[in-house]
Order: sequence, then structure tokens, then C-alpha cells
Amino acid sequence: MKFVLSLSLWASVSCLSSTALAAKTPFDHGFIIEYEDWAQEDSNALLENVKSTLSSSTLVDVVDVKPRLEISSSIFRGISANVTGMGEGVTGSLVQSKIQSLRGVKSVSPIRLLTVSSPIGNDGFGGAGLLGRTWGEEGLGARQEETAFSTHVMTGVDKLHAAGIKGKGITIAIMDTGFDYKQDALGNAIGPGNKVTYGYDWVGDDYDANKEGTVAVEDDDPYADCSIHGTHVFGITGANPTKFGVTGVAPEASFELHRVFGCEGSVADDVAIKASIAIYERGVDIITASIGGAPTYPDDAWAVVVSRINQNGTYFQIAAGNAGAGYYTGSKPAVGIDVPAIGAVWNTETPYYFWNGTYQSANETKNLTWVPGGRVDFPPSFNLWAASSDESDVINTGCGPYPDDIVLPDFETTAVLVSRAFVSPCFGSEAQDYLASLGFKYALFYITQPDDPVTGPMFRDASENITAVGNLPAADGAALFAAFQEDPNLTVSLGSSSHYSDSVVIQPNNISGGRVTDYSSWGPTLDGRTFPTYSAPGGNILSTFPKRLGGFGQISGTSMATPFAAGVAALMMQQHPDWDAATIRNVLATTCNPMQYSDNSTTVYDFLAPVAQQGGGLVDAYRAVNTEVVIDVPSLSFNDTANQPKSLAFKVKNIGSTAKTFQLSHIGAASGYGISSSDAYTATNDTNRELSSTLQAVYATLDITPSEVTIAPGEESTITVSVASLPKLDGARLPFYGGYIALNSTDGTQSVTVPYTGIATSMFDLPIDTSGSVLATYNFTSNNATALEITAGSSPTVFDLTYQGNNSTFVDNGNWPAVLVSINSAVMFHTYKIDLLNSTGDVFLPLANFTNYYEDGNNWYLDGTDGNNTFLPEGEYRFRVGAFKIYGDENTDEDLAATISEPFVIKYTADSVGLPGSNSTGNSTVALRR
Repeated sequence: MKFVLSLSLWASVSCLSSTALAAKTPFDHGFIIEYEDWAQEDSNALLENVKSTLSSSTLVDVVDVKPRLEISSSIFRGISANVTGMGEGVTGSLVQSKIQSLRGVKSVSPIRLLTVSSPIGNDGFGGAGLLGRTWGEEGLGARQEETAFSTHVMTGVDKLHAAGIKGKGITIAIMDTGFDYKQDALGNAIGPGNKVTYGYDWVGDDYDANKEGTVAVEDDDPYADCSIHGTHVFGITGANPTKFGVTGVAPEASFELHRVFGCEGSVADDVAIKASIAIYERGVDIITASIGGAPTYPDDAWAVVVSRINQNGTYFQIAAGNAGAGYYTGSKPAVGIDVPAIGAVWNTETPYYFWNGTYQSANETKNLTWVPGGRVDFPPSFNLWAASSDESDVINTGCGPYPDDIVLPDFETTAVLVSRAFVSPCFGSEAQDYLASLGFKYALFYITQPDDPVTGPMFRDASENITAVGNLPAADGAALFAAFQEDPNLTVSLGSSSHYSDSVVIQPNNISGGRVTDYSSWGPTLDGRTFPTYSAPGGNILSTFPKRLGGFGQISGTSMATPFAAGVAALMMQQHPDWDAATIRNVLATTCNPMQYSDNSTTVYDFLAPVAQQGGGLVDAYRAVNTEVVIDVPSLSFNDTANQPKSLAFKVKNIGSTAKTFQLSHIGAASGYGISSSDAYTATNDTNRELSSTLQAVYATLDITPSEVTIAPGEESTITVSVASLPKLDGARLPFYGGYIALNSTDGTQSVTVPYTGIATSMFDLPIDTSGSVLATYNFTSNNATALEITAGSSPTVFDLTYQGNNSTFVDNGNWPAVLVSINSAVMFHTYKIDLLNSTGDVFLPLANFTNYYEDGNNWYLDGTDGNNTFLPEGEYRFRVGAFKIYGDENTDEDLAATISEPFVIKYTADSVGLPGSNSTGNSTVALRR
């Protein structure tokens, strides 16, 4: 991917922070403000001070500061607030800098939006090859007795369950969407003595932080069946044994359910912070959240809070994210220091959960299977319609537009049959939106290509105006389409929420089962730490769903891996109640099974997956619970060559009853490149297998001291590791390396591996391209900045500006000096800045300093407002746009990768009024627009 500072990118990732740079426009910014440790809490006084400070700026015409949430705890003391009003280019960064300068303020972070780590799927799935065992309601009992749940077998959970270790006495808090706990598998009730001992709704059904004016309405019941995510997550961790072999990892644990999402949309991270701290203060043992936001540095506000909770002894784990495959894709707050970040592994078996239906033509009745979507209110019997009689016709994808003369059916009695390829002109959700705009209420989708067990069945959510939606296996879809061509009057019956027949088909995944998923986010973190911590089953997971959808469903994501890991942590805590959060994390990470690399195809790779993809490996619950070896770190991080420590050390403790002798060795994992071969500013990804093709079995050489150690019971020993030599890789392409330090006891009873990572180049030397930042002219009326076409050797552009007097803008004569901002890098940088240089090339005025690459707009203009700004005489100037090099010193411009614009000249017209300096233009002022 390419990180480009453009308006479209900012608009997609910033929140509660205006990106428009127009004069006299409304502004609306949200901030999380933390007090200094010594500061007295007085939120009213602080907010009044914020208002007073902003009101003194001539950029601000009207300002209002309203509190959102107040938080006072040992973890975090502060307040979140909305700052709104009218002004000229009052950006989030301007307001943030004003607040940060106030006495008693420790840190200020813009409020960001968070989403659940969205379920991963494809636009459909095939039915060919759905061989293997079928679970219907009648055959359930025998199947359960024969075979344990596949994800439990993968990880040794089945062995712990057989030994009676099921999480009893441990309390797990889940932060997620609403929960349909009113079913037998999930306990049916909330309160002391129940599976769910406590619950809370922090937001209410209608909350959506994406929507202006949204208000969180709290109550004490987290129940909701309008979304699937929380119910699925809860079942993975804690479901009682139920149909189809579904059983939670820790079915005897106690649970707290905390709803932090409405029925749709996102949550602001100040709400997540408030909920996190409240849950921590309730004294639970484990907190798990399959929630995340865009990648950030670890100083993000929620990442800091989650870090502190872990450092204070409560195990708080986060989904690594679904942005892979590619380096530096970990989501926040998983990137926080000491935060367990969980990656996802494909299930070794792919479960297909179906409802059973029929279709009736003039001559016969046939059976079909389908996957219920987000809404299933189909009529008891309905007709079909397809846009074309050719199954492969692009018009059947639902992407539109349909021809003007197409004859549409009766929308009340007819469902549209949508046939799509894996790659279609639009997303399935966009197809639903288009069909709904025509009046369709019911839709059945299927994919025209056979699927394999990697992709699995697709749960398709329903768009806002679609009453019912479902997915058909490819074979069923093709058969139904063909039958419809023969008999356009055939009818379909699919069942309903109150009356349905369901089944599960299991297909072995012999392609990618037991390997890291292609979507699981990769490390390292932006500050060079090993990421993720470890991985757990998260691909093609069958678990509980809201009852209205049958009570079961299969989806994928690191969202599914994370609750699985929480259940494993509970099993560990049951057996080791004296272990703190750090010990739980360290043991889980170092008792994993490292996995071979897979690109989700039949290609076999003869090396381990990069540590930056899998972390410690696939969690091994049985080994973790029964280990007699405890390592005091989850991993080692050698960072880049400029910051590589001379050596790193960890301690090994023998908690067994007999002395153990360990032999230490190095196991290499794949090395690879983070920068594309085609473009130095583009990160590698696995489109067309590009990232996979860069992976190779070349490794660093490590010095491990000692190479053998004997440790008595209850004693510990220190192991020192240093990098003797780096793998021979092209430093210009951002090479990564990693592997494991293996400790194997000579008696064969104990084995642990400590993952490590490193970057075989200097991040400081990573190219950053600012050359797209060019001189422009800003038009006030159209609110557009247009790049100037400048001929080599031509005279500098002259801006003839009419000054209107003190505290006034220039007359709108169509030409104000501006710079278009564009900064490209394969890796996110931390800070960029804009300066105004004088004719000698010195900084005349610092214009802006942004601490996040995606902050605010994509141009900067000068419009003539004076005030507290330095006088700008007539003369020649240039803009400078630069980003500080990664790991560079942000206090010196020597570490700035910058572009200097073409020169321009400021002159003032004879119509100017109130020019400073007794009618001289020499002391004219220009206000700076952010």
C-alpha cells in the first residue's frame, strides 16, 4: 500500500476532526485530555481555559467547549470534550496544540473511531466438493461423542477439558457489540450465580459515532440481537456444549458482557477508554476486546490505557487486526506496549452452517441449502427474478445499472437471484444498495465458481433497505438459476426465524488449515517491537449467533481468534492462580507451536512463517497449562540496524520439581521485504503473491549464551542473545528477519521457543517522498487549491493581495498563496510539518506541525488575517513541506525529509487598507491557515 497524504485518505481515517480548509466555516473536533499527575482535577476550569485560549485567537469567531466523558482513576485522569464553533481554518491540530500548551495538561489525543475487527469473508462460496460429515439435528449426539471441536484439537483445549479444566473460578469480561445471551448455550440470564454474572450497555441501540449528534445511552442490559459479532465472540470463549459440537474454550468461567457498540457503526475511543477502566476497576481476571482502529504509534490514548491495565496486573488482550498481509498493519490499541495482540489461524476443518429450503417447479420439488444473512424475513413462498438468462452476464452481479427498458418484478413477492464471480465489478453490499434503490426487498446471492475450504461459507449482512438476504452454495445457486430458466414461475421456500431446519457440513481444510490466515495483521509495531504476540484459531469458526438467525453461524477474523485466546488464558489462570498478566502473556507466547508459511493456495513453502506474521505461533493450551518452564518475556525485539541493541537477555525459571538441563538453539523463520520492487514508496502486499514471493529461507546468525544450562527447581538462569550477522538482503527494500530461540530439556519433557524480530536496515534511511507538495493558488469562493504550472527559469509567481486592515482577511481577488501537501512513504511516519521560508532559505514562520500523518487537510493557504502572527513583509517566500524520518529527532530539521516549493512573491495593492508601518507595505501581516 502507499500512504499518501491526500484529502480522500484523511477523510477515511480521521474522525471528529475537520479536513476542510475553508474560511468562515464550522469546526467540530473531539479530544481526550489527560491531566498531569500533579494537577488538580477541575474539568470545568480546564474547559473554560480551553475556550478562553481559543477565543483569543483571531482565527476563531465563535467557540463552544462541551464535556463528553470524565475519567478519574489510577489508570487515567482526564476528560474528553468536543470543541465546536465558527472560524477560518480552525483545524484539529491547531486546537490540539492550544490545549496541549495549557498548564496541567499531560497529553491530548484526537478522538478516533473504532470498529469491531470485522468478520472476514468473500462475496460467496462454492458448493462443489462439500464432502465429509454432515451434522443434522438427528445425528448430533453421535458426532459429539466421536470427535472434539476441531479448534480445540488444534490447540490442546480438548485435553484440558478431558482433565476437567474448563475455566472455573475465572471471570472474563468481553467488550463487544450487543449479546444475545438469552439462549441455553449462553446462560439465558444475567446476575450472580449465572454464567453471565454482570452486564452493561455503555451506548444503546441507536449509538453510532459516525453519525453527527449521536448520544450514548447507558443501561444495565447488554442484550441485543441486531448484530452478530458479540454473540459469536461470547460463544467462542464460553458457550455451554450445544448443537454441532459448539463448545466454548472456557465454558465454566464466569462472564461480564460489556456492550460498547450500537446496532451499527463505530464507537469513539473515549467511550472505549471509559469502559475499559470501569471493567478493570471491577476486578475481573481477563478483559478481551476484538476491537481496533487504524495503525498508530503506541502513544495513542486507548493503547496507553490498555498498556497500563496490563502493567497493573490485569490480562487485557486485543485483536491484532484484519489488515494483512503486509508489514506494519497492526491495529490500535493492539500495538500498545505490553498489550497481548492476537493473530488468526485457519481452522483445520471448515464448517458450513446451513438452513434447509426447497424450490417447487411445475413438475417437482427439490431441496436446497443456504446461509441466512443479516435479516431473514423472506415470504413463506416467493418467486425469483434474474436480470439476464445468462448466468455469467455481468448484469446479474447486481452492480447495475440495469437498462432503462428492463421489466422489474413485483418486489413484494419476488427475490432477485444474484450470480457473481469471486471478483465482481462491485462489493456485495454495494449490489444490495443498488437493488434496494430499485425497490427490491429480497435477495439471494451465489458465486458461480466452486470454492475451496479456505474461503468457507459467507455470512452476508443485510443492507439498510433490504428486508432479507441469503447466500447459496455454488451448486445450489446454479441449479436454482437453471430451474428458474426452465420455469420462471417456480417458487422458493426458505423457512423463517420461528420455523427452520438447519444443518452443518464439515469439510477438512487440507490447504491452509493450521496456518496463519491471509488477513491477519502483521508487525512489527511502528516503533519496532515484535507483533503479534501469538496466534489462535480465527478462520472459519463455527459459534453462536443470535437466535433469530438460527443460533449458529460461521465467520472469520482476528475477532474470532481473540476470544479463543481469552478462553485459553482462563484455563491457565484456573491452574495457576498466582500468575499475573505478564506471566500469562509470556507463557502463552513461548509455549506456542511455530507454523509453516501458507499463502492460502496449494503451494508448499519449506520455511516457517515470519514472526512478524505469526508471533509466537499457534497457541498450545495444553503445553501452556502444564509447562514447567517460565520465560520472563514474550519475545525479543532487535529493531533496526541503527537502534539494534548489542544484546538482549531473558530469564528462564524452572517451576518443576526436578532439575532440568536445557539445550539452546536458533530456529530461523522467513525473511522478506517490506517495500515493493516496483516502487520505493509502496509497501509489499500479497496481491498477485508479491509479498509471498519476497519470503525466503535466509536467516540471521545469533550468539546465544550459554548454549546449555541446568536449572534447579525454583531457580532461574539468564540467557543472553545477540545478532552475530544479518541475513544477506537488499537494505533498500526494508528487509525483515526473525526466528525463535529454542529451549529443549534433555529429558524430552519441556520445550519452549522465544520469538524475535529485527529489521535489517536503518529505518531512518527509508525514503519519504514529499515532491508532490507544490506551490498552488487558493480560491476562496470555490474553496479549492490548484497547482500552479511553473516553467523552468520563469520569474516567481506574484500574488497581488489587497489587505483590508487589522483582523481582516485579504479581499477575494481569486489568488491566495497555497501549497498542496503530498507525502508518500511505504511506512507511516510520526510527524510532518509545514514552514514558510524567506528568500535566503531560512525558516521565517513555522506554519504547522502534525503528529499524525493522516491529520487534517491537504493544502495550506495564506489569506491575510493578522493577530498574534509575525509580520510578513512584501518579498519572496517558499513553502517547505517535510516529514521527519522514522526514528529521527523531531527537534532538529536535519532529520526532516522535505520539499521546498517554487518561490512566490507577496505584493500589496494600492487598495490595501491599514497596512502596518505608516502606509508602508514593509510590515504587512499574513495570517496562517491550517
